[in-house]
Amino acid sequence: MSQYPKLYNSKRWKQIRLDTLARDPLCVMCIKIGDHAPSTIADHVEPHRGNEHRFFNGRTQGVCKPCHDRHKQRQEKSGILLGGDNEGVPVDPLHHWNN
Repeated sequence: MSQYPKLYNSKRWKQIRLDTLARDPLCVMCIKIGDHAPSTIADHVEPHRGNEHRFFNGRTQGVCKPCHDRHKQRQEKSGILLGGDNEGVPVDPLHHWNN
């Protein structure tokens, strides 16, 4: 957040965040692995990298801080979402087991 304070501090983003957390009260990443934690972060599904159009118009999802800071960041850097569900099936939709 600190990299784009103008965007994150805007009234428009604050409303998007509230709407996202209301829509996804539980972390969507935790749900995939059979866990449940409250969503505290409105996460951009696709990284915006400061692009205002993508920032305000891109898809968002509610996630918990641990998932955002660990799993999501790793996914953005490597392109792979690590982890599996309760049956051991990889949660990464691009994993060859999910094709």
